[in-house]
Amino acid sequence: MTELSPAAQAVLTAYENTYIDSGLVAAIFELADQVVPHQGRYPMSEYMEGLRNAKHDVRAKILAIATELEAR
Repeated sequence: MTELSPAAQAVLTAYENTYIDSGLVAAIFELADQVVPHQGRYPMSEYMEGLRNAKHDVRAKILAIATELEAR
């Protein structure tokens, strides 16, 4: 078995350390943290602001899926 990257291992660990139904949700939340970490606010150029906003939108969509699954 090949060794997992730290990000993939974190998602797998989140999944394995929870109950079956909530494991998927925990894995998705961890996925969002690994792929699109929450970024702080600080002054930046317009270009960098656009990149941050795009990343925020991706993170919000991933978390919306996890929240929807969590509510079921």
